[in-house]
Amino acid sequence: MFGKPIASLCVMLAQSGCVTSGTGVEVMSQSTPLSTSLRLETEETLSRGLFDPEAARFRDWRAYRLENGDISICSEYNGLNRYGAYVGYDLFYVRWRQGAGGNELKSIKFGIEARYPCGDLAASRPLLIRAD
Repeated sequence: MFGKPIASLCVMLAQSGCVTSGTGVEVMSQSTPLSTSLRLETEETLSRGLFDPEAARFRDWRAYRLENGDISICSEYNGLNRYGAYVGYDLFYVRWRQGAGGNELKSIKFGIEARYPCGDLAASRPLLIRAD
């Protein structure tokens, strides 16, 4: 009776980038200032997927440096729908790996999927990330 919903939930979690302790690494984080260049790169990356990229709005930026050197960012974005109305702010999470060749996007999550990593970061709990 509950087999299909539970199986569907497991598939959704696997596809969303959630990891189990067998496939991930727990890392601690520390709040860090967000550079203007990384903020702008994040805005540009997220705006590309919106209906009207020029109208995107962002607020409540928080950045964290992970033990492995990655930078995680939690913020909120708002965009226009096809009727020209803003749809309301929603949470997003991104993780960047900084290297000599530039920044590499390692993870991106929106809405409810972003609540878990952003909540862990804000509460200074270990964050479970993919081992890569």
